[in-house]
Amino acid sequence: MKNLLILLAKIGLALGGLAFGYRLLVERGVDQTIARGGDLALLALALAIIPALILALRFQLVLRMWELRISLKDAVRIHLQSLFYMFFMPVSVGMEVSRFAKTRHLLPEGSGTALATALVFDRILGLVFYILIAMALFPFVTLQRELTLFGVTLDLSTGIAWAAPGVVVAMLVVIWVAWRRGLFDKLREMAPRMAPALRDHLGTLAWATLASLAGTMGLMCMLYLAALGFGVPVTFLDLAFIFTGGSLFAIIPITVVGVTAAEMGSMALYLLMGVPEAQAALMVGMGYAVRLLYALYGGVAELAHGGWGLFKAHLEGRKDVEP
Repeated sequence: MKNLLILLAKIGLALGGLAFGYRLLVERGVDQTIARGGDLALLALALAIIPALILALRFQLVLRMWELRISLKDAVRIHLQSLFYMFFMPVSVGMEVSRFAKTRHLLPEGSGTALATALVFDRILGLVFYILIAMALFPFVTLQRELTLFGVTLDLSTGIAWAAPGVVVAMLVVIWVAWRRGLFDKLREMAPRMAPALRDHLGTLAWATLASLAGTMGLMCMLYLAALGFGVPVTFLDLAFIFTGGSLFAIIPITVVGVTAAEMGSMALYLLMGVPEAQAALMVGMGYAVRLLYALYGGVAELAHGGWGLFKAHLEGRKDVEP
């Protein structure tokens, strides 16, 4: 009961945080902006389920490459349920844990090693598109030389001059940490298992790649629709760079009531692109609202599928209930 109350408190905190953020934005004088763009923002939220369905299709196709076959209906359910756990658990890897447990329950005779490899590849496939899009668009975006934050103007000329070497140093640090934790050894072990699946299922890989691109484009189009409604001064290419670049921060596996490093990275990029503070916060809040909506869809799917026993067992820290 105690853990259930904690979860309900997290859901209430997430909804309350959105309401509080809305109140702050109204106090900053953007209530007319919100009112003017409300219709398009609501339309964007209504359409948000489409990219989720497409990415669930990608999940199903990737599993098929490792001869793990589930229906599209089950793929959508597992995808949404995993988004629920990712949002409300303290680390974002809850998404992979949930996917593994629920898929394993559907395919008890399937290879656990193959399933784990497929889940890793599904994550890599999504990450690759974020990296490629962000890198391709970076030469075409214009970053501000000055940044005004909370009434304080910061001169970023020196920072921008050091941006390239700073990124290189950051990448080297990430690589060193990954090496120290043995991640490269694990990927080296998985590579021989990935190669045959990729080679023998090129057609399925092509469809999964298209689904990944379509899902990513769908998310960007949805946010751009909201940006048009709110009158945010960004082009579609600007928004695509902000979305993909900010999402890369999500590799830091920490989440607090659904707030991840991706929100902070996106906020910084909006500001660096010259978007006013209030509108930048509004767009970040929009992205957060979409992920909260996905999590609530996942919670409903969890209960509708008879997952309350697992859910309750998870809250109580028990592992004796099948997913």
